[in-house]
Amino acid sequence: MGNWRKVQIKGACGDPARLQEMIRCNEDYENWHCLSWTPHAHVFFGLNDWSGAEINAVGNLADSEYGVRDVLNTLGWLAAAIPSLLLQVDVGADHEQDACVATIFVFDGKAGLSPPAVSLIPPMNVEAKGHRWVEAERREVQRKRDNAAPADSFRPGPRVDR
Repeated sequence: MGNWRKVQIKGACGDPARLQEMIRCNEDYENWHCLSWTPHAHVFFGLNDWSGAEINAVGNLADSEYGVRDVLNTLGWLAAAIPSLLLQVDVGADHEQDACVATIFVFDGKAGLSPPAVSLIPPMNVEAKGHRWVEAERREVQRKRDNAAPADSFRPGPRVDR
């Protein structure tokens, strides 16, 4: 199962297209890192596409076993490439615990590690940007329910002996 870690990312970016390019992982997984996402796989509660001019995302890191230093190093790389990136990233404890263990601030092209700025990471929001497939799946389930025969019209089929 692995040791998944939850993060909350809040802030802004002056170049959201560049940010999306740097966090999006293609089918070959060449650009994989702890804050990446891929549109080619269902990510139940990952960050998914957290890029934007305004950023507010909560989710798991891209894979298990990533730690605070991995997040710090990745944010340093992103900050150097996108100096307009302004973020507060709250990193949760091991095994998706809600307790915040560190906060990383990103500004002026650098990332810096600080003690936790919040005590808890909020719950993941599946309605947020990037979780569009969850909403599509929910609509599909509702469509099937709407088109299903009423419960009182159920008739069992013939018995099949095996």
